[in-house]
This record gives sequence, structure tokens and C-alpha cells, in this order.
Amino acid sequence: MRLLDLAKAFQAGKLQKWIYWRLVREKMKILTELQEVLVWNSAAKRIEIRTDGIVFVHARGGGADGIRCYMDFEETISRAEAEFSMRGDYEQEDFDFLRELLPENGVIFDIGGNVGIFSLNLAQESKELQIYAFEPLPTTYRKMQANFQLNPTLATKVKSYNIGFSKESGDAVFYLPGASEAASMHPNEDDYYSLESTPEGEYTGRIKMQEVHCKIDTVDNFCAVHHIPSVHILKCDVEGAERDVLLGARQTLETSHPIVYAEMLRKHAKRFGYHPNEIIDYMRGLGYCCTTFRNHGLVELSEMTDETQEVNFFFLHQKHHADILKQHLTEN
Repeated sequence: MRLLDLAKAFQAGKLQKWIYWRLVREKMKILTELQEVLVWNSAAKRIEIRTDGIVFVHARGGGADGIRCYMDFEETISRAEAEFSMRGDYEQEDFDFLRELLPENGVIFDIGGNVGIFSLNLAQESKELQIYAFEPLPTTYRKMQANFQLNPTLATKVKSYNIGFSKESGDAVFYLPGASEAASMHPNEDDYYSLESTPEGEYTGRIKMQEVHCKIDTVDNFCAVHHIPSVHILKCDVEGAERDVLLGARQTLETSHPIVYAEMLRKHAKRFGYHPNEIIDYMRGLGYCCTTFRNHGLVELSEMTDETQEVNFFFLHQKHHADILKQHLTEN
């Protein structure tokens, strides 16, 4: 019996007090387990149980009160749920490196902003930054806005747009599975990410794959329309569409030479009919080299092979980021 049903049954006189207390104790013991995780996971500050949802507060980024975000139990697994339950963040090294590279008044594009965690992390930095967050899925975009409302001071530093990016402007069909983080213009066929969940986090046993029509633009056109003369850092995590996003950003790459932080997975790229090496070759033609962290050092990756384990990569311009490459690149 659910805890609320127990409470109602006791209120209606259907349970003796001692039986009710014992059953409630069994239900509430989970709180001590959650506390153990909070003590164990240094990145976790607390969990807030609110009337409008459950909020996870985590310490990543060094803010005074941490970043607050809703746990979304309709997701197959939500980002907040994962960060609470997993000690250590495999992306922390990337983020720490990125923080070193943030210029004063830098323009940051968060492409594939999802629920806004990356942008909120950047907004904690003391430097004056112009952060643009982009998320095409209307439902996910609303979740981003909800998280921004939880962090009003940080959210004032972020401009958000309900659009996606590709190699051309217009409308596109996105496929929204049970895990909205896996939404893509080509459906993710991994059944795990397609599992449907209830708002209470119960798997229904059904597969969810919803077609959603979204607005898309090119980075170059967006910069022209919004009079953005330069982009300093371009983060791109779009479930396989990274090649098309970068093709639509060619002028920006040629004139601004932003640092590009991109996810590249062979399985995602395959759905779009290309191999990540096409991105590496394309960026090389624009004067960039592909780098990634390996054994705690930044190494150059000339091509991706079946042995490549890394999924996140920094593209640095050979000329315009020469000082960064000289300082951080190793021979590993």
C-alpha cells in the first residue's frame, strides 16, 4: 500500500495506530538511505521534497547554494537522478577545462540545452558571460524553464530559445522517446531509452516514441538575425546531428573560431548516415584539431576507431588556440 493510502486509511479509522506507525516506518526508512548517498556523494547537497515536485541540489560548479533541478520521473532516467546516485562525473574534467577557457564577456552557445544544467553551471562563473541555450523539443524546453525558475539569479544570465540547429533552417520532425535526452531527428532504437514511465517513476512496459514538429535554424543564420558578431565557445550535444549543426555553422567557425565542445558517438552518427571521422575531417579543413582527455591529459585524436572510448571532444583551432594547445596538449 502506498504511503498516502496508508495515511488515508488511518485517518478513516481503518488501521490501528500501532499498525499504521509500523507500516509508515517501513516506508520512511528510504529517507535514511537517501541521506547515506548524500554523505557519500560530495557532488550532492540535498534533496527537497516539495508540493510541486522533487528537487535535487548539487554542488557542481562551486556556487554558494548549488544548482537546483527537478527530478523528472517520467524520464527513463533523469539527469538529476543520475547525478544524485552516481559518485563522480565523467564530464567534470571536461567542464573544469572549459572553465579555464572562458573569456570575459564571452558568448557561449549551448546547443542541445536539454533541461538547462550545462547553462546553469556556466552561469555560476564569476566572469560576465553571454549564454545562449537552445532546445527544440517544447516539452523539454518547458522543463528547462522550470529549472531556470528554480535558479532565478543564475537564469538571468541565460537567454533561451525553443529551437534546434541543423545545416538548414525550417521545420523538422524529432522523435521523442521515453528518455527525452535521447530525442533526435532520427529515432534512437535502443529499447531502454524508449521505455515509457509514469510521473511516479513506474515503468509501464510500453515503448514511447512520439513524433514532434520543431523549429530549426542554422548557427550562421541565427547569429546574423540576432546580430551576434562572434561566438567564443560552441557546445554541441544533439544525439547524432552534430555534423549537420557544424555544417550550418561554417561561417561562424571560419570567422569566430570558437572552441567547439562536441559529443561524438558512432552509434548516434550511424543513424544520420555518417561516421564521426567526417566531423574530424571537416573541422581539420577549417584549421581545427580534435582533442580529448585521456589519462587526465589532453591528447589529439586524428581519427576515431573502434577502440576509441571517449565520447566528448574539444575542437581547437591550430592558429587561434595555439597557446591553449601548447599548454595543455600531451603526447599520451
